[in-house]
Amino acid sequence: MNLFKYNPDDKLVLNNVEYRPIEQSSTHVSLARLDNENIVESFTYMELEELRRQNCLRYHKSALGVRTAASAANFGCAEFLTATEEARSRATWMWFVCWHIKELNDAGELKLTDDDLEANKSKLFSLINQTELERHSLGRKRRSGERLPLRELPSTRTIRRNHTKLKKANYDIRVLLRRSPANLCVSPKFCQETEVILDDCVRLYASRQRPTKMAVVEATKARFRRVNVERTEAGASPLHCPSASTIVRRINKTDPFTVACERHGLDMARMQFASSHEGVSVLYPLERVEIDEWECDVITFFSSLGILRALPKEVRDQIPTGRRQIYVAIDCATRCIVGLYIAKTQSAEGAKKLLGMIIAEKTHIARAAGAQSDWAMYGGISTIACDTGSAFRSNEFIFSVNALGIDIVFPPVKIPELRGRVERVFGTFSTNLMPNLSGRTFSNPLERGDYDSEGQTTLDDDDLLKILVCYVVDYYHNRPHRGLGGQTPANRWKELQGQMTVSPPPDAFSKRNALGIEFERVISDRGICLFSNYYSSPKLEAFWRLRRGHKKVRVILDPEDIGHISVLLDGKPYQLQAVNLGALDGLALADWVEAQRVLREKYAQEAELTCDVRDAAIRRIIEIDQSARVRANLTPQGLSTEQIKHLEQTLSRGTTFWQAEVATQSSSDGLFGNEVVPWSPEQNSESSVGETQVPEIDDWQDQSENWNVEE
Repeated sequence: MNLFKYNPDDKLVLNNVEYRPIEQSSTHVSLARLDNENIVESFTYMELEELRRQNCLRYHKSALGVRTAASAANFGCAEFLTATEEARSRATWMWFVCWHIKELNDAGELKLTDDDLEANKSKLFSLINQTELERHSLGRKRRSGERLPLRELPSTRTIRRNHTKLKKANYDIRVLLRRSPANLCVSPKFCQETEVILDDCVRLYASRQRPTKMAVVEATKARFRRVNVERTEAGASPLHCPSASTIVRRINKTDPFTVACERHGLDMARMQFASSHEGVSVLYPLERVEIDEWECDVITFFSSLGILRALPKEVRDQIPTGRRQIYVAIDCATRCIVGLYIAKTQSAEGAKKLLGMIIAEKTHIARAAGAQSDWAMYGGISTIACDTGSAFRSNEFIFSVNALGIDIVFPPVKIPELRGRVERVFGTFSTNLMPNLSGRTFSNPLERGDYDSEGQTTLDDDDLLKILVCYVVDYYHNRPHRGLGGQTPANRWKELQGQMTVSPPPDAFSKRNALGIEFERVISDRGICLFSNYYSSPKLEAFWRLRRGHKKVRVILDPEDIGHISVLLDGKPYQLQAVNLGALDGLALADWVEAQRVLREKYAQEAELTCDVRDAAIRRIIEIDQSARVRANLTPQGLSTEQIKHLEQTLSRGTTFWQAEVATQSSSDGLFGNEVVPWSPEQNSESSVGETQVPEIDDWQDQSENWNVEE
C-alpha cells in the first residue's frame, strides 16, 4: 500500500467534512477539522485508502496555501471547470499572447511599453497566429479554403495590463477568465506626456555606464526642469515632476534580466540567472514530470492483424503501414516511466490519456502486456514540463492540467537540458530497443542503406505496445541507471516512497472532472440517461423539482468508470451514481459497449432490459479477453472521444435498464441453466398463494403454434 505525503496547506474532505493535515507518521495521519481546529482526528493509511475506494474522500492540493488564496482574493480567479468553452478558449489565447511577450522581452527584442508593443505588434500578431494554427491543426494538414480560428489583438494597453496581471499571479491562467473590480480601467496617475518622459528616464538605469538609482532620479528631475522651461516659453502649463520614490519604484519594476543584460552583458546575466538554465533538481517522486512525443523508429501495421497474419504477404501488404506517435512521461526524481501511450498523430486526446496514466496504478496494464514486474509508479503531480508541441498547448490539455492542480511549464526549445531526461529516454529506445525490431527505420538514408523498412514490417499496434511495456517495466526499471548513481529506477522509487514523499493522486471525482468527456443531457423524473443507464442523486432530484421541465445540463463521463458521472448544476460540479449500480461500479466504457452489442443482438425487440441480464452480460464479456481490451485502450485501436460520443447516440438509442422486483430465474446468466418442467392441469389447483399462476391450457395451445426455439 502506498504511503502518500500530505502537506499542511492541503485540504481533505472525508464524508463531506473538511480537514487540514497537521501531523503525519509512518502509521497514521492526524487531521484537524476546518470548522473547529480544536477537534483533531487520526486516520490510518488503510482507512484513508478505503475511503478513497468508496469515493468518500476528496483531495484538494494546496487549497489552503497562501498562493491559492492570494490569487483568488486579489485577481478574482474563476475555475476552468465552470467556464464556458468560449471563455476557456479566449483565456488560453490571451495566455499565449502574454507568453510570447515574455519570450520576446526575455530575449531583449521587446520592452514592456506601449510604444515598443505598438512597434512590434505585427511581429507579435504573426507569432500568436502561428501558435493558434499549430494548436488547432493538431498534427493534421490544413486544407485549402479552411476557416482559420484567428483573433484580432487588443490594444497595447490591454495587452500590457493582462501581461502584468498574469505575471503577478505567477502565470496562473485563471486570472484571465474574469476581471475583478481592482483590475478595471482606471485613470492614470500622470498624463501621457509625463509617462513618456518618465519611461525614457527610467531606461537610463539599464545602460553600460551603470548609473546609480539616485543618479537616474537627478537626471529625471533635470529633464523635467528643461521641459517645463520650454513649455513655459511656449505658453503651456508645466508638467508635474514625479517624486524620487516614484522614480525608484519604476526602476525596480523593470525586468531584472533585461537590466542585467544592459548593465553587465549577456554572459554575466546568464551567470546571474543560471538556475533557470541548468538541470532542474528535484527531491521527491512526481515533483517534476517531463512529457514529450516521439515518432517511433519502426514501421507498424495500422490495424490489429490477428488472423490476418495467416494470409499471404501480398494481401497483408494492402494494410496501411506507417510510424506511430509515442507519448512518454518520465519522473525526474526516480527516472521511472510513469506514462506510455501510442497515438495515430499528435493530438490533445493522446496527451490527456498520458496524463491519466501518470496518476493511475498501472500494474494491470503490465500484466496484460505480459510483463512480470509491477508498474505501481503513480501519485499526485506537482509540475509537468512539456515541449512546444501543439498537443500540449491545446485547450483540452491545458484545462486538464489546471483542473488537477498541476503547474505546467514550457521550457525554451534551445535549452535541451531543461527536458533532458525525457529526450534521453527516446535516445535509449532508439539505440537499445529499436535495433531488435523488424521494420526499423534509421536516422538517415546513409545509415539505412538498402534495408527495406516497409517490406520488413511485421508488427501491429498491439505488438508494439506489448514490446514497449515489457521493455519499460521489466528491463528499463530494473537496469542500473547512471543518473541515479547505479541504482535502478524501481529501487529509487521504492526508497523515496518509503520516506512518504509521494503525494496522493486525485480522487475519482476530480479525475473525472479533469479528464472526462463532456455531454449535454436533459434531466427527467428518472434522472439523467447516459449510455442506456440512469444516474441520479438527492441533489439532482431537488434541482429537478425546483426547475421542473426539460432542462439541459453538462455531464462528464470517465471512460474508465461508468458507475458514476459528474453534473454541473448552477455552475458547481456534483457526483451522480448509477441508479442500478450493480456491475457498473468500476466498469470501463469499452467493456460496457461490447456488452451492449451482445444484448442488442440477443434482445433486439426489447426496449427495456433487466439489470440482472445486463450484469450477466458484463461478466461474460470481461471474462472473454480483458487483457486485450486493456492494451487496446493504450493504442489507436481504443475508443476515441469522437467514437464514444457517436456510440452514445447510436448504440444506446432506445435501450434502458430496470431492476426486476422479484427474481424469477435460478441462474444469473439469463435463460440458460433454468429447469423447464412440463405443466399439467393438476398443478393449477395445487399452487399455493404467492406462486406464479400458470395460464389455462387453452391459452398455451393457442400460442404454441407461434413459439420459437428461444421460447
